[in-house]
Amino acid sequence: MKRQWLLFWGLALGLILFLSGCGAHSLLDGAQFNYEGYNGHGLAELTKASELAVFKKVALYEGHEAKISKKVMTAFVNNTGSVSDLEDGNGFNNLSLEQKDMAGISDYLSHMSRTVLNGEMASGLKNGQKFKVTLTDKSDQPYFKEVTKTFKAKGLGKQTRITTFKRSDFTKKYTGTNHHAMIQILYTAHGRHENVTDLFVKENKNISNGDQFTATTAALAKALNDGGQYYLYSGQKNQTVTFKMAGLPSDQITIKNIKAIDQAVKKQSAAQIAEYGATNHLNPQEGQLVHALLVNGQRSLSLYYQMGNKYLRFDFNVRVKKHVLYEGDKEEDGSRKRLEDSLRIAVSDLKENFTITGEPFVDKTTYQTDIQGYDVVKIKID
Repeated sequence: MKRQWLLFWGLALGLILFLSGCGAHSLLDGAQFNYEGYNGHGLAELTKASELAVFKKVALYEGHEAKISKKVMTAFVNNTGSVSDLEDGNGFNNLSLEQKDMAGISDYLSHMSRTVLNGEMASGLKNGQKFKVTLTDKSDQPYFKEVTKTFKAKGLGKQTRITTFKRSDFTKKYTGTNHHAMIQILYTAHGRHENVTDLFVKENKNISNGDQFTATTAALAKALNDGGQYYLYSGQKNQTVTFKMAGLPSDQITIKNIKAIDQAVKKQSAAQIAEYGATNHLNPQEGQLVHALLVNGQRSLSLYYQMGNKYLRFDFNVRVKKHVLYEGDKEEDGSRKRLEDSLRIAVSDLKENFTITGEPFVDKTTYQTDIQGYDVVKIKID
């Protein structure tokens, strides 16, 4: 049997109660509901016990109309523990059936599968508000005319009004370094966990220590009032909550072996060009290292070399320890080599692979590498 839960939600959510269909005028009598939410924005849901009781009456009614004996239908219904048991009809297999009963089972199951229970939509549910539930057999030749019954909502609690916002109501998280950070601001009071970053931050990038972020309490209240909460927020356009960014780590770092790494790149590049007699390749020895960046949580190193109006970028998996760069992968004995002793340059790496017009760099082949990225740490180059 098809079931639809029709929930009466506050404001725009409406009534949706997942139920199965039923029969004549008295079949909805005694239906019981659970009411959740607060007065004016409530939810009504048929209890599980009441749901099963309603559909057992439906089964007896439609079984009678399908000309199944009362004895068989009573035994079948009494042995079912769920609405799905009434729908699938497997319980008939355990009963002694006469030929006339067997002929009616198919008709019974056909009508049960097409009987549905719906509730009218509502803009909000208040204590004492009436809502209608309609029972319909949608078969081509229904066993009964549509039945409608009216119920009243009750037991909905009062909504708590929130008129003040404190900085302690919010949790701030950041990612990145000074001048290259992103921030997330969450409202975490009263059991909520709502992302309100967009109300405070117009452009969430390149954030620095000392930057201030402000939102009006009116905007916060509007965002937090979704009609489905136990709290009603109110604010004013001239009242604000302000945060000041602090604690971002530096976006620059000194690496003790950056010169040694630079020399290793240039030496291996020259050796590759000489070994393969490579032409139309760039030799970093003929240029200079213009930028060295740590990204991806300081686990990736990008080196940028300029040779006239052409450029190369090399990327390495690394680890930083006490301002020294080591290879990213450990040796078999668990140790790590210094990067200048482990890096490898292939001749294929020596083809021009990005263009530059000031900052940022633009990688021709894959993606834009912005040195203003949120997690970039610049290595100081003398």
